[in-house]
Amino acid sequence: MSDLIQTPALLWDNFDTPAADFHAERVNNVTDTKTETVSFFIDGRTDDNAVCRVYIKTVMPSRTEYMPSVLLIGEIDKHIDEEKLQYFARNGYAAFGVDFTGEGEMCTVYPQSLEYCKASAAVGFLNKAEGDVKNTIWYNYAYNARRALSFIAGLPFVNNDKIYVCSIKSADKIGMIVTAMDKRVKAFASLYGDCWEAEDLVNVNAAAEENIEAALKKQEELQRYIAGISPQAYLTNVSVPYLSVIGSNSITIDVSRLNEGIKRMNNNGKSTLIVAPNLMDASNGNGLYYAKQFFDNPDKEAKDIRISFEKVEKKLCIRAEADFEGDLRVFYARGEAEPPLKNWVEAVSRGDNLFSLDTTGDEQTVVAFCAASDKDGDYCSDLVSVQVADFGELNAVLQTSVLYSAEKKTAPFVPLSPLEEQSEEFIARNPVNIAEVNGIKGICGKAVSTYVLNDPIIRPSKQGILLFDCFSKVEQTVTVYIATEWGSRPVLYCAECRMVGGDEWQKIVLTKEDFKTASNKTLGGFSDARVLSFVADRAFVLCNMLLY
Repeated sequence: MSDLIQTPALLWDNFDTPAADFHAERVNNVTDTKTETVSFFIDGRTDDNAVCRVYIKTVMPSRTEYMPSVLLIGEIDKHIDEEKLQYFARNGYAAFGVDFTGEGEMCTVYPQSLEYCKASAAVGFLNKAEGDVKNTIWYNYAYNARRALSFIAGLPFVNNDKIYVCSIKSADKIGMIVTAMDKRVKAFASLYGDCWEAEDLVNVNAAAEENIEAALKKQEELQRYIAGISPQAYLTNVSVPYLSVIGSNSITIDVSRLNEGIKRMNNNGKSTLIVAPNLMDASNGNGLYYAKQFFDNPDKEAKDIRISFEKVEKKLCIRAEADFEGDLRVFYARGEAEPPLKNWVEAVSRGDNLFSLDTTGDEQTVVAFCAASDKDGDYCSDLVSVQVADFGELNAVLQTSVLYSAEKKTAPFVPLSPLEEQSEEFIARNPVNIAEVNGIKGICGKAVSTYVLNDPIIRPSKQGILLFDCFSKVEQTVTVYIATEWGSRPVLYCAECRMVGGDEWQKIVLTKEDFKTASNKTLGGFSDARVLSFVADRAFVLCNMLLY
C-alpha cells in the first residue's frame, strides 16, 4: 500500500484504460404498457485478481429509441429505488440505478477482499483512508459507478450527448467524483447532498505528548481522505451544469458553506441552488421534479437573482432583484446556531421587492436566502450573510417565551419525528396544517417539530418550564422529544403526556425533570434544547406554546 497523498488527477489517472470487458449478464426483464425494466450484472473493480460484479437496474420507456439517460446514484445503505427510476422513465429518460449495498437477493457481489464495502460493514469505513485511498469504500463505489457509466454509454439506445447523473443525500460524494472525473457526464443534479465536508483535522500541538505519533497518523489519514475523496477536492474539476436541491433546515448541511462551494466550480457559473423553505433533507417529492426540469435543458441560461441587505428606517431589510417575473419569498436565520440546523423565518414584504427582517440586536450574523419561482415553475435561490453590527443601531425585537400562539407565530412547524427517517414519503404521510377547534387555531399533525429553540429570539432559562395547550379527539399518548444535539446521533430526551380526548382543550406543563433519555438521564436544562418534537398515533392540535 502507498502512503502517497493523491489528488483527484493522480487517483483517477488511466481509469479503466484500456476498458475491460463487462461480461454483462442480463438477469431480469419486466415490461408493462409504459416502461421496460431490465437488470444486469457487469464487471466492476478488480482487486487481487477478484472481480466485483456490479448490479444495475434499468428502467426505460417501452419505446426504445435514441434517448437521454440518467444514472441515479442512491444512498449507499439502500437498495435501488425503482420508483425513482420509473419517474424518469415515464418522463422520457432511460434511468439506471447501481447497487452499493452488496446485500440481499439482487445486489452487487463484492469479492472477499472488498467485503468492507457491504452496507453492514461500510459504517466503520466511512471516513477511513489508511495507506491508500483506493482502499476506501468511496473509491470502490465511485469506480463501480463509473464502470456502470461506461456500460450505459455503450448501449445503442442511449444518446451519449445527454448522459446525466443524479445523486441522493450521502451519495452526493460519489456523484461529485463521477461528474468531475468523467467527461461523458453532461450535467449533475445533487438532491439533499453537500459539496463540502468539514475538514476536522487533529490538532497535533494540543495532543498529549505520548499521543503525538497516533495524532500524526490520524492527521495524515484525514489529509489523504480530504485530498482524494472529499467532494471539495473535486469542485474545480466540475465543468458541466450543476443543480443542488436542499431543505433549508437540513440536519447535516451548512447552507452558507454549500453556497460558497458551488462558486468554486469551473462551469462558467452554470450552477443552480434551490433551497426548499422550512424542510429538512426531503422536499415533498419535488427534488426529482427539479432534477427532471434541469436535465430537460441543462444549458439553459441560469436565472439572475440577487439579494442584498439594506437599512431602512432603523430596520434590517433584504432587497431582492430578479431578471424575470415571478414569486419572490425571503427567509432568514438569526444567530450562529450549531450544528447547521437553523430556524428560518419568512420575512415580511414591504413592497417593491423589499423585505423586512426582525433582529434581536445581539446576534452576530443574519443569513438570508430568496426562494424564487418564475411563471413556468422554475425555481432558484440566492443566499447572503451579514454581520448585524455593520449596520449600526437597529430597532430590535424583544425576546419572548412564546413558541407558538394563534396571534403570534414565531417559527414554522414541520413534519418530523426524531425516530423516523425524514424521507419524502414520511413528509407526505405526516402533513402539518392549521386547524381550528372551539374558535382557537393551532398546529395540527401527528409528528410536529420546530427549530425555534435555536433562535436568539427565544432564550429559555436552564430551569424553565414548557407549557402548551393541546386537543385530541381521542384519548392517546403524545411523546414530547427534545434534542440537545442534532445530526447522525442526536441526544434525545422524551416525556410522555396523556391526552384525555374529547371536545375540550387540555393544558400540559412539563419541567426539565420530566425529560429523560433511554438510559434515564435527566435533561440538563431547556437552554440546551435544539429541536422540539411532538409525536402521537393520531392527529392532535397544539396552541399557546410557551417555553419560560
